[in-house]
Amino acid sequence: MGANESSEIDPNKRERSIPTLELAKKSASELCFARMSIRSYDESKSIDSTAMDAIQMFLKDPIKMTFPKEGSKAQRIELLCKDEAVKGKLGTYGIISGAKYFLVGITESEASSLEMGFVFERLVLLCTSLGLGTCWIGGTFNKSQFKANLTLNEHEQIFAVSPVGYPLDKEKLIGRAFASGHNKRKPFNQICFKGLNYDENNGFESPESVGPIGIALEAARWSPSAINSQPWRLFVQPNKDDSSKSSVHFFIVGPSDHYQINDCGIALSNFTYVTESFGDDKRGEIRILTGEDVPAIQGDPEKTKKLIYCASWVEL
Repeated sequence: MGANESSEIDPNKRERSIPTLELAKKSASELCFARMSIRSYDESKSIDSTAMDAIQMFLKDPIKMTFPKEGSKAQRIELLCKDEAVKGKLGTYGIISGAKYFLVGITESEASSLEMGFVFERLVLLCTSLGLGTCWIGGTFNKSQFKANLTLNEHEQIFAVSPVGYPLDKEKLIGRAFASGHNKRKPFNQICFKGLNYDENNGFESPESVGPIGIALEAARWSPSAINSQPWRLFVQPNKDDSSKSSVHFFIVGPSDHYQINDCGIALSNFTYVTESFGDDKRGEIRILTGEDVPAIQGDPEKTKKLIYCASWVEL
């Protein structure tokens, strides 16, 4: 592998372009790297019928809408159009401009935030492949205006929204301001660790040093997160039953809230999106370990006590 190709795989900064239909030709990992938060949209353009059909098919597919773990329920995501909204308003306090359409994630409890993060991100990646812009929004939207256009039961709440549509050729000033710094990530060796040792000298130096799943870990590293906090820490160890295969344990750095757990669901979604593209070469399943099965992370107690376990991927 040449020097230029290596630096392309493991940068701490990426210059990304607005989505186009050319992204449909990209690999799973390239699509994850290409996804970016778009805050300025072309209000004159409606989503074309091909893209709209693809989104609606995803929303109606019970498999795609369900976190891939036995016992999980289908998530609820609605597509709203501003033109059809009550009083024509779906506000985001000036954070988003020009958006006509919004995806709205609805949950019944904060306990489902990992699952919502996983499923919603898969829909985001679909939209990216269709040349559509998106932007995860957790709090800066007018909940009363969105609620006015939804039928919610007493247990449901709006968890997150995302505009979806065709980006303007150039981000407006507010979009550029919020995007500042979001093309950067923590170094790979501060995110992905060898075994269960959480030590600054125990991180993998690059995706290549991990092996075949390294590119999937890199896709997880480039996942979106609230205020680009990148709370996830990933621990890679050999499987107990077969040391030629790997397990990846997903933790977040606390104190925990449901948005950080959602961020971990997004990272898990990107990771498995790439591993699934490997086919039978790297089949795996997601497991939520409990009790004594939860990996015991070693290292400085002041650091390890802040780690909160979320999920594991186990190679089969």
